[in-house]
Amino acid sequence: MAVDSSSLEAANESIVRQAMVQIQSEAGLGSGPIAGLAPSFTLRANGVAYDLPGFLAMWRGRREHLQELSFTFEDVCCRGDRVAVFRSASVVAKDGTRQPGIAVFDVWRVVGGQIVSGEQCWQRLRGPAGDDIPHTAREAQLEEAVRRAVVGLHSLTEVQAHLRKCWAPSFSGTINGQQLDLARLCAHWAALQSELTTVLIDIKQSVVHGCFVGVIYHVLCGRADRQAAELRAVAIFQVDPATRQIVGSDAVVRVVSGTAEPEDECLPILMPA
Repeated sequence: MAVDSSSLEAANESIVRQAMVQIQSEAGLGSGPIAGLAPSFTLRANGVAYDLPGFLAMWRGRREHLQELSFTFEDVCCRGDRVAVFRSASVVAKDGTRQPGIAVFDVWRVVGGQIVSGEQCWQRLRGPAGDDIPHTAREAQLEEAVRRAVVGLHSLTEVQAHLRKCWAPSFSGTINGQQLDLARLCAHWAALQSELTTVLIDIKQSVVHGCFVGVIYHVLCGRADRQAAELRAVAIFQVDPATRQIVGSDAVVRVVSGTAEPEDECLPILMPA
């Protein structure tokens, strides 16, 4: 019996939530396996690659220095085999002192009931109010480059030039698991230009670590038939520090509300990666 997409996405979200809860638990990080993580699991976190043994060793090493580690799921966006998550974490060291909080963006790929890979960008929260302050001036520049690239897509008449300015010629990324290069991204936006009259983009949260920037943003689209749709996107971008162009990404985009028909893949699939 075929499983409808909404049921599959709900199941994938549950698998990710259960795995994350076990990972953050001191008891869950014993010597046994983590439920939901495939033996072939791989993760790239802030540009560092891990296989499953390396990932578990890294987390167990960190957990030994903490008295408390508590994650809160702030937002979850599922589409197909991708589960994108924005999480916040509170941290207490072994000596009882509260540490700076952490903001985390994850994009997980779930296949056959197991998490097979993930992309992650996280940043410590600094400042008296817990503001997200980039660690270095260069990171601030890269975060701003991504913000300008994403928000600048609102100008449909200039979007093709904007894409070629802000996305690198060698760009390679995914939206909802579909592979895109720059030519295909431009072609997709050309299709959007014929369908839409307005695009409004509101960035809700962003974090930066090294040359990776995690972003969650909402998109409001107006169509020529006067109908509208709202989308939510979670994306992790990789930026070339020299050119400040986007060279890679993993994004999950989903229709939140509006009149986009399920068979109309134009709106949810063609948004920026």
